[in-house]
Amino acid sequence: MSPRVLLVSWAWPSHVRALLPLAVALRDSGDEVRVAVPLAAAALVTARGLTPVPVGPDVDVLDDFLSLSSAGPATAPGAAPRPPSGPHPGSGPPRVFAILERIALAMVPDLVREARSWRPDLVVFEPTALAGPVAAAAAGVPAVRHLYGPDLMYRAREQVASILARLADRAGVLTAPDPIGAAVIDPCPAELQAGETYPIRFACRLPEWSAAGRPPRISAGLCVTWGDTMARLADSLFLTGDLARGAADAGIPAVAVVRAAQRRLLGPLPGGVTVLTDRPLRDAVSTARALISHGGAGTVITGLAAGVPQIVVGQLPDHTAIGRRAAASGAAICLPGEEASCLSVLSALAALLGDPAYANAACGIAERYAGRPEPAALVGRVHELIGMLTLNGAL
Repeated sequence: MSPRVLLVSWAWPSHVRALLPLAVALRDSGDEVRVAVPLAAAALVTARGLTPVPVGPDVDVLDDFLSLSSAGPATAPGAAPRPPSGPHPGSGPPRVFAILERIALAMVPDLVREARSWRPDLVVFEPTALAGPVAAAAAGVPAVRHLYGPDLMYRAREQVASILARLADRAGVLTAPDPIGAAVIDPCPAELQAGETYPIRFACRLPEWSAAGRPPRISAGLCVTWGDTMARLADSLFLTGDLARGAADAGIPAVAVVRAAQRRLLGPLPGGVTVLTDRPLRDAVSTARALISHGGAGTVITGLAAGVPQIVVGQLPDHTAIGRRAAASGAAICLPGEEASCLSVLSALAALLGDPAYANAACGIAERYAGRPEPAALVGRVHELIGMLTLNGAL
């Protein structure tokens, strides 16, 4: 009988996408695979030919996350930073956990019913989908955490365990959910992790989200992108146009990488800015001298995998934390949003381009990262894990 694997994420696109390459690889190996997500994310799953399991009502958390954001650079070079629109990032994590618990509460009833009915052999969840471990405990099967970037949840595992205990109690699950998981799938460069020790760790590369048919790669001094998250929270937090204009005015040609829906947010652009729409970030960043971004995990890892030094402007607590880890690696400069202005970002860019140590650090990370396997290569190890835990009586 083929193994059954249930993958779990809440409805944030970058988190869902992180799970899908493994899901596709497991399906292609003959496993039975289902991906449990709120209805808002079901289309992302079906687009990859996978079976979505809608769980819980969609929960609107945009205002909650917007309240955690800090100021972005002002639009005019030299202008003062905007006042923060939320608390200092230091006050973010407890509020983030309250948001994640609310999302999980909406998912748990349907997800637990699915797990008990379908009886998967394994549950794979991204670390902020706290309903995942509860479903695994309800079905009496192991859970595996699938990271999408630096493991920012690991050090809060005691707090996560308390949340999971409340969720399990509400769902009538008697077994305590495991906040760490029987294993971790880790696509993050080691330099961005904080030396966490896991029982079993499967290291892999973060796949790029490629559209069919790539254009020629574009050479530029600078690549600017702001991912998906910040524009969903507020137009004013999407800073690609401001910073690309500032770079071009300073004589640095730039490529702005955007989704088609974000094109309107760029505003008027000078001749020194090229716009790349709905294409993999790697098409632009692989030939750039530097990357400026919001600090999303996928963006930062893609830049480091290409050996490109970075400026990270963190407007959310987790993005700031990722930026600080990138800075600690020597390959980036991190500017928390409330401390940033367009002038300070361009000043940081001048420092980044003027010191070869940043590029050398980024190239070293890229060389080490290139030896990691793609997620598809983990299928055999996932099967071995299921077999090992079965023999140990964990199932």
